[in-house]
Amino acid sequence: MIFFQKMRGRGQSPPRVSLVEVCWSWIGSFIGTAAVALMHLTKTLHPPGGATALIAVIGGESVYRVISMS
Repeated sequence: MIFFQKMRGRGQSPPRVSLVEVCWSWIGSFIGTAAVALMHLTKTLHPPGGATALIAVIGGESVYRVISMS
């Protein structure tokens, strides 16, 4: 019952943010989504995903030994 009483929201809400902050947040998320869209269009990899495969290919046997030891 205490769990549902907490949902009533008797506490204090966080302070409002300015319209400028909301606009910058929207612009940032739009650019991030657009970047994920431009990677789909160009069929490129996100850098960490490509780097993981590259390390495994370049490192060869030495990388395999380090991974199998941990």
